[in-house]
Amino acid sequence: MRLALALAGLLCAGCVGSRVVWFGRSPDRRHAVEVIEHGAARQLVRVDGRDGPEYLGVGVEGIAWSPDGKRLAYPARRRDGWTVVQGGHEGPVFSGIGAIVWSAAGELSYAATRAGRWMVVRGGREGPAFDALFGRSLVYSRDGRRFGYAGERDGRAIAVIDGVEGPPYDGIGGLRFSADGRRAAYIAHRGGETHGVVDGVLSPGYEAIAEIALSPAGGRVALSVKEGGLWHAVIDGAKGEGFERLSAIQFSARGDRVAYAARRGRKEQVVIDGAMGPAYDAVMPWSLAFSREGRLAYAARRGAAWRVVFEGTEGPAYDEVGAPVFAEGGEAIGYSARRGRSSFAVVDGVEGPAYGWVGQIAFRSDGRDHAYLARRGERSLVVHGRSESAFDLVVDGTLVFSRDGRHLACLVGDAREGRLQVAIDGRIALPFDVEELTAMVARVPVEERLLPSPDHDNHLRGWVAAALEAAVADP
Repeated sequence: MRLALALAGLLCAGCVGSRVVWFGRSPDRRHAVEVIEHGAARQLVRVDGRDGPEYLGVGVEGIAWSPDGKRLAYPARRRDGWTVVQGGHEGPVFSGIGAIVWSAAGELSYAATRAGRWMVVRGGREGPAFDALFGRSLVYSRDGRRFGYAGERDGRAIAVIDGVEGPPYDGIGGLRFSADGRRAAYIAHRGGETHGVVDGVLSPGYEAIAEIALSPAGGRVALSVKEGGLWHAVIDGAKGEGFERLSAIQFSARGDRVAYAARRGRKEQVVIDGAMGPAYDAVMPWSLAFSREGRLAYAARRGAAWRVVFEGTEGPAYDEVGAPVFAEGGEAIGYSARRGRSSFAVVDGVEGPAYGWVGQIAFRSDGRDHAYLARRGERSLVVHGRSESAFDLVVDGTLVFSRDGRHLACLVGDAREGRLQVAIDGRIALPFDVEELTAMVARVPVEERLLPSPDHDNHLRGWVAAALEAAVADP
């Protein structure tokens, strides 16, 4: 993300006087959208070269594509207020428009204010009025069938799930749905205690709750709670042992296994299905990962030696290791490792050739093929099998396989020309629009632009993946 910010700053230095005030593309990279300014208080949205109606202003931060890239919505200012424009059609007029979100099924919801009261408009229908809506609380379930948000009324916090208001609390946070959409949960504060609320059922009160984890399937629930000065995992209502620190509660894909990292004294352990694992000096935060079949891996240190522990078996010792990753649809596992000045990609326990640096490892969806980023001397490399494709720069985190597993793409840099490009199968294939990168950064709140963000990295990787699929479909 630091690279993105540097490039964005260079580009903005030459933006003065431009009629294009914002530029972006649809998630599938097939449609271009621009916000055009024709003069004072005259802006319009242009999609694929076709101009929409003029408005007094367009809310760039609210521009939102549907997940399939076929529909666009944006807030626009008229003389009598603000409206959300979708498919060229205006919605009701409000005093202001907040967050705009789409479901996976293509339903549109947004926050709006009128006469000092806030509401959520879902599928064209206005919800109950609130004094305020909580930022970034509008959320759909993964399948788009369920929807929730939180707001404040008369000084009390209320969650609205599937159109039904819950009871009032002093505060609410962490609203979410399980991956299968079966369960809805959030954290609630009342009278000096903190509760977990799952499907409307209130847990006992605790000093604090750090997180709620919902299993992707199976309907299981885990809370990380503080009681008596110690942290406990409460899994399906059963409270575990107390620790000085507890983090990273993870369920397997089927929900039949659960693990978390915990610290007691100077030692850290991973607790797997209630059983204590071996003690280490450190367990890498958020390195716990389950394979599709529920096998667990994590990174841990004893003394100066870091190892990846896979199903209880310790791997070789290194000076550093990266968090292990599994193939999405297989059991292959990989991680980066460094010993002295040499770095390696370790895949299924086999150490690859030595490089000066090894970055992201990417698997084909079935796990039968992999590639990774590396560096030797001044050259950055995409390593795939026995082949190495050299570039001036490779952007870590952007390496992807095509859906059919036959092609590989990555965001790379040309030092001489000072630009980024998408390389496909080891060759420069597509220019990368740095202006769009600038536009993405401009939509991020100023206070968050210098913070590391998985969302930003996922966005870049998503851009490269979409560009690869478009290139493969239309060579």
